[in-house]
Amino acid sequence: MKFKRRHSGLSGILLAVTMLLAAPTFAAGPSYLDRPDPALTPGAFDPAVTQANIQETICKPGYTATVRNVTDSEKQAVIARYRAKYPHWPATNVEIDHDGSLELGGSNDPLNLWPEHYSGPFGARVKDQVEDYLHREVCAGRILLKDAQEAITHDWISVYKSMPNPPKARKGK
Repeated sequence: MKFKRRHSGLSGILLAVTMLLAAPTFAAGPSYLDRPDPALTPGAFDPAVTQANIQETICKPGYTATVRNVTDSEKQAVIARYRAKYPHWPATNVEIDHDGSLELGGSNDPLNLWPEHYSGPFGARVKDQVEDYLHREVCAGRILLKDAQEAITHDWISVYKSMPNPPKARKGK
């Protein structure tokens, strides 16, 4: 595919510089709000959850309720961490989410938490659908745990787009 040159000379350079400065460098999806900054949220998994014990841990009904433990002060600290680096990061209409989801053995470590927005086409509710899908696939033995963990922390939007009959991405809550 060939692209037509639309800008040349100084105006082209200014446009390119403006676009580079405006684009967040950590984006891994359509919007910088769709993914956590890996420097602030590298993700973390509970080493006690392994492929060998998934039927006794993550595949056991009610598992996440037994391990979910994030206090309000920890949630506020996560928002403050993001606002310190990104002063214009909206701190409303968010949930403090686990980058490596609890359903896939994620931990409550603060470095696994980020303020995920509900708004946008790839907001929190859409990621929840991907987490549910990967969880079902792991528990059914169709995907290895480590592969699902890699997928949820590195490119969950691509997983969503490749899901069989994914529900339509929604805007808003």
